[in-house]
Amino acid sequence: MTVKSFWRDILGTFRDEDRVEIRSLPDKRVVVDTSSWVHKFDGVWEVAYARTSSPTYPHHALRHSFSGKIRALKSLGLHLIFVFDGKCPNMKKRTRRVRDKNSLSAREKYCARVGQIKSTGESVSDEERNGLLKLRRQMARPTPEDYATLRQWMEDNNVEYVQAPFEADAQMKQMIVEGRATAAITEDGDLVVFEIEHILSQAKVSILDPKKSTCQYFDMAKLKAGDYNSALAAGKRSEYLPELSCLAGNDYIDNLQNVGPAAILGTWKKPPKNKKAELDSLIERTESVRDWLVGLEQRHPRKSDDAEESSEEDWSVQRFINVRNLIHHYPVFKKCPLSGEITLEPLNLLPSYTSYDDWGRLIGFDKHSQEYFAGDYKDYYCMDVLGYNDRPYSEHLGPRYSDKENPTVDPTKLLPIFTRLHFDVDPIEVQPACVLGHFLLNRGVVPGEDATPSMLRDWARRTVEVEKQVLNPEMALEPVKWVGFEPLEELALDDKYDDWVSTRLQVVFLAMLKY
Repeated sequence: MTVKSFWRDILGTFRDEDRVEIRSLPDKRVVVDTSSWVHKFDGVWEVAYARTSSPTYPHHALRHSFSGKIRALKSLGLHLIFVFDGKCPNMKKRTRRVRDKNSLSAREKYCARVGQIKSTGESVSDEERNGLLKLRRQMARPTPEDYATLRQWMEDNNVEYVQAPFEADAQMKQMIVEGRATAAITEDGDLVVFEIEHILSQAKVSILDPKKSTCQYFDMAKLKAGDYNSALAAGKRSEYLPELSCLAGNDYIDNLQNVGPAAILGTWKKPPKNKKAELDSLIERTESVRDWLVGLEQRHPRKSDDAEESSEEDWSVQRFINVRNLIHHYPVFKKCPLSGEITLEPLNLLPSYTSYDDWGRLIGFDKHSQEYFAGDYKDYYCMDVLGYNDRPYSEHLGPRYSDKENPTVDPTKLLPIFTRLHFDVDPIEVQPACVLGHFLLNRGVVPGEDATPSMLRDWARRTVEVEKQVLNPEMALEPVKWVGFEPLEELALDDKYDDWVSTRLQVVFLAMLKY
């Protein structure tokens, strides 16, 4: 639940604070927003290609990165609990559509051009192929395959994790309430809204030298004491963080026209006469919040030309109240420390005037929170069932061997990455050489170091024509090095995938054999 302008414009000088060494922090049990680490791979070429491939593949780079970071932080004495997102509340669907807008636009451009190539059979230049690859990167978003394969890897390596019923933020707060952690790692300011006392933001984990790992360390007590020079420290303002996030605009509600941090907190460069900060006006009218909200809407009417970008549901008095209530009473999974039973309950107790049956109405859901889940809550909590689509996580671990590919291999065995490619969807002409390299190696085709992309495309066509079988897993060769699509050893990974973007695509093979 991203809050607009939160870190820089609302939390004062926090972003100007010196970075601290993670090893020096007193917090040793930490919850981690899993998606904040997964999103670091949005700009990596091969991960983006795996996410948009047909079929979709989970990528090993995620496991390598998580493994390296966990090992580094564990060496500093930290115990990590990863929290995965579950279902997306209806109120956030517009925000998701906006975020997916560029992805959908890129997909339309990609599909239109590929359709032309398939219908005309024309050749594709290297420049255009790289352009199509850029569109693939813009299309890419984290997938269920990413999260399912991480879940399986964590299960195999005894890494603690849970899946939230909805978004991870409130569940992270619940884990701290349960005493299982004292701090959180994330990149969003929303955890401040949930009043998590300690947050490790912009964490830079050094895998090769863990002692050099640093972060910005947010302390709620310092905020309230005024140490960050934030206007939030004045009076009762820090007690109204859910309301403030609604005023500023978050994933569930837009801010009104001309209602920014200055208007909310009264930090104008030239204060208007006889005008109070909106948050202070709200605090003074706590017994008639609805009346205050009606006045707020009248003071800041939307411009008529905003109609196409927003709807009546983007901001309304009732929506504001629902979102405020949602933050206070967000649905979370609670675990009984004795029985291990998992129940679905509000983060904070419901107000005395609201029954459990009215919980959904109170927080603006279209039905009761428990009606979003089929079966046992524990199946969701343990990610046996993914919240994305109510399907078993095992269905998203990647494609398996088929009889056509190799009848001697157990059909439950996962195929190596890019071993199956649907060329009717993405023709050989548009495939990067590195992807075709994977495709060929797993069929026993090992070109020499002088192999050109054109040669790889020819060999790929010939393997399809003769229906060359995929090798048994133990016989498949691995590339020494892919420049641009590079599987690195865990110890050598360091922070490369945090901000690395490939600029060149070429492939180097193990040996020189003739096909």
